[in-house]
Amino acid sequence: MVQGLESFAQEFDFIFVVGANRGVSPRGGSHQDPEQWTREKSMLHVAVTRARKAVWISGTGELSEFLHQG
Repeated sequence: MVQGLESFAQEFDFIFVVGANRGVSPRGGSHQDPEQWTREKSMLHVAVTRARKAVWISGTGELSEFLHQG
């Protein structure tokens, strides 16, 4: 298992992003801090772009707003 920035410059066949819920990613309160918001969005982007074959994203309830942006 690789977490967050440990995946820098590495690629994997499959990536699983677990717990991509609103209030978890982005963390509650980061809406007031634009720098934190940008950092968390960037980390999710890095995670999903490391997959060579497939990405699975899971969550319960309301998913992160990062997943709804185009």
